[in-house]
Amino acid sequence: MPISINGLGVLSDDEYHAVAPKNLYDEMLSLPNGGRLFMGETPDAECLWMNQTLRLVEAADRGRSSLVTTDRFDVRVDLYCHNLEAAEGVMEYRIPLSDNEIARWDKNAWLDLADAVFFTFDALAKGERVLVNCQAGLNRSGLVTALALIAYGYSPENAIEQIRSKRSRICLANGSFEHFLLTRGAVFAKAAIDHPDDLPIPEPTP
Repeated sequence: MPISINGLGVLSDDEYHAVAPKNLYDEMLSLPNGGRLFMGETPDAECLWMNQTLRLVEAADRGRSSLVTTDRFDVRVDLYCHNLEAAEGVMEYRIPLSDNEIARWDKNAWLDLADAVFFTFDALAKGERVLVNCQAGLNRSGLVTALALIAYGYSPENAIEQIRSKRSRICLANGSFEHFLLTRGAVFAKAAIDHPDDLPIPEPTP
């Protein structure tokens, strides 16, 4: 079945699997205080889909439970939100970000992004194991993960390279995300952590 990836277009199964991440989650950062940052995807078996009556149903309505458990993670920042909840004991922030062109985002989307970055940064500062996930584990999770890395001292270029080298070269294929990180990522990351009430929010482009 063809797979559509924002920034790459439609790929065949073979084309996608040749370049796709090999793991559900990949570690991006390990801090001296024990904080660890992971970036990942939502397994198909945990996705929630609409049935013919437009009701959310579990794709894996087979007694399955989430793989996001306390033996792996302390905190999940979930940017997809159509999935199983994390297991009991895992603090979960559900922030549905869009994978559209970033220039189309409205103010609320920018505030959501800042919240995701802050929650990630704050949990790492407390020495917690943090998973940032979206659906495919490429663009939205890449954006938040990169901003968290920038907040911890990475340059935008090094943050992007860290993600691509650790997870997949097709991460951040959404060119508008990459452009934002390279041109405004450092300013936004600092504001999200230090001055969340004074974010540099651009006007959306029609």
